[in-house]
Amino acid sequence: MCSERDTTGVVYTLNQEVNGRRSIPSIAYEQRLIEGVKRYLAVWKAIGAAPPLYIMTTLLGAPGCWLATRNGFYDISDRYPMDRDVLELPPIVLQEFEVDVASALKPALDAVWHSCGFPASQNFDAGGKWRHG
Repeated sequence: MCSERDTTGVVYTLNQEVNGRRSIPSIAYEQRLIEGVKRYLAVWKAIGAAPPLYIMTTLLGAPGCWLATRNGFYDISDRYPMDRDVLELPPIVLQEFEVDVASALKPALDAVWHSCGFPASQNFDAGGKWRHG
């Protein structure tokens, strides 16, 4: 997966093939989004932006993509690839700069997993804490 960020805050990311299937590396995708939002929060704070801050994320061109994990794919017998060309994730509203970004983004991250038949992101523990950061 490679990504590029432009000056408007848009992040362009390409998917990859794993085991012959178009995939989105779930950990890397979530990590890049979380780290990117952290950087933007620092910039917004430095330039004097005032909360609330709105984060809107959309996946484009994802039909047929599977969510990949570090160990390959989850059991996909009861799961399925993304089926929409445009997957608009729920907007996230941050009321302050000092926030657990991963936890704040969880509803949007869960929506990606929902689109593939999972109840929630598999990268959070039972207490709602992101496992990889």
